[in-house]
Amino acid sequence: MNQILEGALDYAARGWRVVPLKARAKRPLISNWNLRASADPKIIQEWFRRWPTCNVGVLLGPDSGIIDVECDSKKAEYNLLDLFGSTPQVPTFKANRGKHRLFLWTDNIPHATTSVFNCQDIEFRVGGYISQGIVVDNNHSDKAAQSVFPPSIHATGAVYAWSKHPNEFPLMELPEYVLNALANSRAFIGNGSPNGQPGPAPKPTVPTAPTVTTAPTAPTVPTGSPVSIGGSAVQGTPSNTDPLYSVRKKPYKAHRCVLKAGVQVQIDMNATWDTYLLLEDPTGKVVAQNDDKGGQGPERLSSRITFTPATPGNYTIIASGYRIEDVGPYTISISTPPAGNSALDVLNRMAGREVYGRDYGFEPVGDDEYLPLRAEY
Repeated sequence: MNQILEGALDYAARGWRVVPLKARAKRPLISNWNLRASADPKIIQEWFRRWPTCNVGVLLGPDSGIIDVECDSKKAEYNLLDLFGSTPQVPTFKANRGKHRLFLWTDNIPHATTSVFNCQDIEFRVGGYISQGIVVDNNHSDKAAQSVFPPSIHATGAVYAWSKHPNEFPLMELPEYVLNALANSRAFIGNGSPNGQPGPAPKPTVPTAPTVTTAPTAPTVPTGSPVSIGGSAVQGTPSNTDPLYSVRKKPYKAHRCVLKAGVQVQIDMNATWDTYLLLEDPTGKVVAQNDDKGGQGPERLSSRITFTPATPGNYTIIASGYRIEDVGPYTISISTPPAGNSALDVLNRMAGREVYGRDYGFEPVGDDEYLPLRAEY
């Protein structure tokens, strides 16, 4: 398999929204990339079929639940040690110059009124549009950010590579003493004090080990009616907050279902608002997710997952919205898809550029070029 595609699918499985980028470059290949960034493997595979040599980017901020802390100089690395007290043991990758460290996005990151800001030569790429910890608007191009991820290839030929892989180093929140320092980030010059003057920017000499945030193995979730294959559609309305997606703080409802190994199922979530559908296996791992079915009208708002379980057991359907404000009544149903009606078959039938472009945000401007949203690199 294409190694960059393999990396993109791995990020999607983690819930990180992927953006296809121009080969050996940082420019998105799709328009409205901050809205069309996807964790749907079918859409990602179609992007790589269309652009097999493209790089992979990841949307930062609340939708992916991560931020990128970038140090591209020795001075920035020294300042990072001074700010954190030690080298953060978090997912880290090397770019053409410097390192990128990933942390959990949280709504208490101070002074994040822009998607990228600087503190002591360290670049904090937080994404979204956040004011005093509240997501105000994540839909404007100049208030979104994405980063190029491994194993993309730089224009120089250098390969982005993990030095601390997410499988071995879990994401964690920024420590409280770092958040306190960032509260004055725009005025920081050095030594952890505003304007370089002595001041109260308390920082422990030997910081306590940051708390690692892990998803609970058996969270208590707001449950809806169970769903059965071929049974009647069940109704629900998202509510509460999903513990597994506490960073996003999106309303949701969980529905249990029993699936058999090797038997393909089609899960449909229908509504008149923009839905988002996820499927968790018996261990709580997200194994499939989808934003919309494609097509026009209600099909564009509703979601569909086509999935073949490798193991039997009790699966959980998470019914949610694409954005925090997307909520309302919906129906969930499970069926066995007829031959020729899988998600891939639908994409194949939509192979015409005009149809695909209208449904998935591509705006052709030439034979090989697509108009991207303006990006912050």
